[in-house]
Amino acid sequence: MEDTTKQRNERKAKWLAENGGLCAVCHTGPFCPACYYNLPHQGSICLAQPVNTYDHNHNRGTTHHGCKGCAQCFRGVTHKVCNRGFLPIAERSPYLQSEYVKEYLAKGRVETT
Repeated sequence: MEDTTKQRNERKAKWLAENGGLCAVCHTGPFCPACYYNLPHQGSICLAQPVNTYDHNHNRGTTHHGCKGCAQCFRGVTHKVCNRGFLPIAERSPYLQSEYVKEYLAKGRVETT
């Protein structure tokens, strides 16, 4: 059965509290690429990305097709750039995977026979 938005939000809040609000992938808090690379901001406002993207395993096989992030698929909470930038590349490029990344990507995986 698919989780409700309330259940997902509760899971996300609990995970963030247990992990000090840090990203599950890069282990940092709010991230601003301009600040990180010591570049000027567009305008005068720092656009730090919060750690608030709900990450779940999309590759669970045919037994769980179409899931939008139930408790079984949930991996952690990330920055948007880690979730949509790094993880899709790392999932397809094993040579980019440290032991930590391999373990993280394996979360929520269901082995099919």
